[in-house]
Amino acid sequence: MHKVNIIWDVKNVPFGGGNQFLKRLKDQFVLMGVYSNPSEADVFLFNSHHEIENVRKLKHMYPNKKFVHRIDGPMRLYNNIDDERDDIVIDINKISDGIVFQSWWSKGENLRMYPSLYCKPKTVIHNACDLKRREKRVEGKIKIIAVSMSNNINKGYDIYTYLDDNLDFNYYDFTFVGRSPFKWKNIVDLGVKNSEEVAEILDKHDIFLTASKCDPCSNSLIEALTIGLPALALNGGGHPELVLYGGLLFNDKHDILERLSILASAIDTYSKHITVYSMEETALKYYNFLKSFL
Repeated sequence: MHKVNIIWDVKNVPFGGGNQFLKRLKDQFVLMGVYSNPSEADVFLFNSHHEIENVRKLKHMYPNKKFVHRIDGPMRLYNNIDDERDDIVIDINKISDGIVFQSWWSKGENLRMYPSLYCKPKTVIHNACDLKRREKRVEGKIKIIAVSMSNNINKGYDIYTYLDDNLDFNYYDFTFVGRSPFKWKNIVDLGVKNSEEVAEILDKHDIFLTASKCDPCSNSLIEALTIGLPALALNGGGHPELVLYGGLLFNDKHDILERLSILASAIDTYSKHITVYSMEETALKYYNFLKSFL
């Protein structure tokens, strides 16, 4: 059986969606019996602009082994046009044998902005998580939750601030988890939580809201959908292909309250139409693509 190594220093503290996904992917590879140390690995998976020195070192040590690049972004779209991380991604991709994009949107935008990526074999594999679906929602006011471990303004804080001023808090509760750059009057800000705590908090809510712009494949959105929370998501980035029939999309502050009302009136119906891949299915997709280079 071919062996895989992920070039990633797993963090056991809140460190964004990429860390959580790669941690779970590694655990699943271990369960599958296909994970190994670098010396015994047949193929390496490396991530975006991270661990670049280590990637180059391993490529120098094992020039005949295969290297596959997991790419998100483009980061210039969800951060700012001067973000140099995309340049690092394009440069390190020269040593890769193939590319995994996290969404069809991310693939399209990366190829549009960086045509050199066309020359490598590529696939699209959405992220996944190992959470379990909840049995039923708690009665009472409709409980909305948003999650972001980044304080980047493009993560939707303009929309959340608008809702803080305009949402009917007699009918809704709104909880935020993460690193907000703002203080709110009505939204309950729980601050940063670890992945286990986030899962417990999600389980107590009814609707997941994400207003992040140009987000390639939101890990928190996938976690919420996996638990069974229908989503209200900004119409952009990878959100539409993740939400599908398990929620609704909105365009801006002018239609969000109307879309929220529609979703809130049929939570159970939208929840039943959620479609997500399991961590086991996703790990198998990764493994099949990785071993195709051997």
